[in-house]
Amino acid sequence: MYKDFIFDIDGTLIDTKYAHMASLQKLVWEEQQRHVSLETCFAAFGYTDKAALESVNIPFNENSLEHWNRLYDEYQVDCKIFHGLEAIIGELKSSGCRLGIVTSRGKYEIKPLCDQYPVLKYFDCIITADDTAQHKPMPEPILKYLEKSGALRTSSVYIGDMNCDFLCAANAGIPFAFAGWGRCECLEAIGGIMLNKPEDLLALAYGASNL
Repeated sequence: MYKDFIFDIDGTLIDTKYAHMASLQKLVWEEQQRHVSLETCFAAFGYTDKAALESVNIPFNENSLEHWNRLYDEYQVDCKIFHGLEAIIGELKSSGCRLGIVTSRGKYEIKPLCDQYPVLKYFDCIITADDTAQHKPMPEPILKYLEKSGALRTSSVYIGDMNCDFLCAANAGIPFAFAGWGRCECLEAIGGIMLNKPEDLLALAYGASNL
């Protein structure tokens, strides 16, 4: 049974895959007047910004990153919390669980997200890429969360959808739960607890053994 639920954002709480990849596709067209398929762009979901841009032969620099961010903002307005997750998060909060976020997003992105997705008000502690020198899959983001929130390893679980999320949790010494509802087609969980639907989170809180 866990009391501290730590979530990734993209692909775990919010369905952002299409926004990331459609904006990447549009970036390639606007920068180089070259078409790449969404399938090619989907294959880069979960990469670092540098790796994603280089995977479609766009040089990684300040201008290309700013251009991509502007295009992404056009698509993000249509991104939604995964179906059924908002109610489960509310139930976890009501039951006394502590909720937090560890994300690779920057601090400047958090307030607009909270304005767009009111459910984020339930999260007591948010660690962004600006809070640590090292990032996922290194353990520092989760260790920073544990330090800042006062949560214990033994009561904490990290929920994510990417292998780098699993490795971050493993390296920090806490259990990992794989958010199957946000899974990329190109990846499979390499360890941890498999969650097929948001309701499975309740089993982690209440100690059910059917996962």
